Amino acid sequence: MKETVSNKAISNFASLAGLALGCVSAAYLLITENISEWINSPVAVSVINMVLWIAKFVGSIALMKYFMKRLVLGYEGVKNGHTLKLGILASAFSALIFSATILADMLYINPDAIKEAYDMTMSIYGSSLDSNTLKAMEDVKGNLPTISFFAYLIYCFLYGLVLSAILARSIPNSDPFAEFRAEEQEDHTTDEER
Repeated sequence: MKETVSNKAISNFASLAGLALGCVSAAYLLITENISEWINSPVAVSVINMVLWIAKFVGSIALMKYFMKRLVLGYEGVKNGHTLKLGILASAFSALIFSATILADMLYINPDAIKEAYDMTMSIYGSSLDSNTLKAMEDVKGNLPTISFFAYLIYCFLYGLVLSAILARSIPNSDPFAEFRAEEQEDHTTDEER
């Protein structure tokens, strides 16, 4: 007999799912940032980046679905609300992991990327900007890691929330007529016994 689902079980599954989803997204980020160093062809880099993005997108959906189904198979009494809760918690955990990876990348792994992007933007648009806009951009440059952390945290959580809501509607499969079928089954067995 299987154990009844509990908040602790949902939290455990959600933390594993969040870790898996966060690591997939973080690996995608680190690979796509460094792929141009390994391959010299810009066309090949673009194609590989697109294939990796599709793999990450489909893989994230498959991972979320896998953990939801695993919860259903492992515990008794799992309802759609339980899988939704699992998805929401997993989304929060994975968003936190991915956002922390973005922050670490901007501050420690590749800190020159902000300066390079800023310098490139200034070389393109610098002559057409007024002094107030230039000052505002300079202020944003210093806060960009923090802004990026919270922007990705919110974006990833909302994406996971929508994905969880979509997947949880069908996991577990709910039969709205199960009660009527059970009653019909009872009626047939009692008729045969007579």
